[in-house]
Amino acid sequence: MILSFPMTVIIVLFTRGVSRGHPISSLWQILAAGLIMGFFMFLLSWMEISVIDDRIEIVMGPGLYRKKLDIRNIQELTETKIPWYSTGIKKIHNGWLVGVDSSPAIRIDFTDGKCLILGTEDMEKLMAVIRERMESLA
Repeated sequence: MILSFPMTVIIVLFTRGVSRGHPISSLWQILAAGLIMGFFMFLLSWMEISVIDDRIEIVMGPGLYRKKLDIRNIQELTETKIPWYSTGIKKIHNGWLVGVDSSPAIRIDFTDGKCLILGTEDMEKLMAVIRERMESLA
């Protein structure tokens, strides 16, 4: 979703150049779009997940995306996998997908019917910690 912006810029610059009879976009336009895309890729290239007291904290990159989840609102945890074409921050049916790469993931279903698919390299450990906190808070 975040990388859609640089791709849109590339498409607009390309079509603008073609419609005016210019060669297929100039080098500076391609370079500018590439720099924008590289900047966003850098900002979202790592993710930190922390379980602190009664909440899960998710931080992507240097803090561009932050989310805090109350463990008491979790209804169910299930194992899943993020496909190679579905990384980043994306709106999905009934919730969000947050992941840096195609990896094992945890589907968190909340009591309000929403869900979050959270990509992580150490799925078993994170699920164990969350389940332990869920039991201690129940």
